[in-house]
Amino acid sequence: HYGNAAGGVLQLFRPDPEDAARLRARYTGGAFGLHKLAVRGAVAGESGGALVHASHLRLDGYRQHSAAETTIAGAKLPFRPWRDFSLTTLID
Repeated sequence: HYGNAAGGVLQLFRPDPEDAARLRARYTGGAFGLHKLAVRGAVAGESGGALVHASHLRLDGYRQHSAAETTIAGAKLPFRPWRDFSLTTLID
């Protein structure tokens, strides 16, 4: 269903940080002035870690007044001080 009577849930999960530290960057460019840069990094240890991401998109658009620019950033910070206890902080 679409419109004001639409219902349902879309649930997405971020992966936990991996044991090995990683850093990844991706650039996308295209027609109509499309430029997107995305960066993601992760590090983890026995008692927690961090998964952070950020992206910036700029688009001139194919007609007047269709330009767009967005910046998004977030993080997932799991903390496991004991074997049977965990706390995860999400920042978006």
